[in-house]
Amino acid sequence: MFRGVGTAIVTPFKNGELDLESYERLVRYQLENGVNALIVLGTTGESPTVNEDEREKLVSRTLEIVDGKIPCDRGSGNEFHRKND
Repeated sequence: MFRGVGTAIVTPFKNGELDLESYERLVRYQLENGVNALIVLGTTGESPTVNEDEREKLVSRTLEIVDGKIPCDRGSGNEFHRKND
């Protein structure tokens, strides 16, 4: 899928809520520093703890910021977790 460095990006929270402003800074930082791919909502991305609305916000905002410059993948931690409940 990609070569080089792919970051499994964390999902920041503030006061128990998704911190989208900090998340956007993290995504931009990765792009500015030459990462080759991003993995959104992997196990470091808190996938089991965010709801569907938050997942959609994270994925869509990432794709907007990245704007096709690098590959992005969505982790499957939450889907895996639900299948094994």
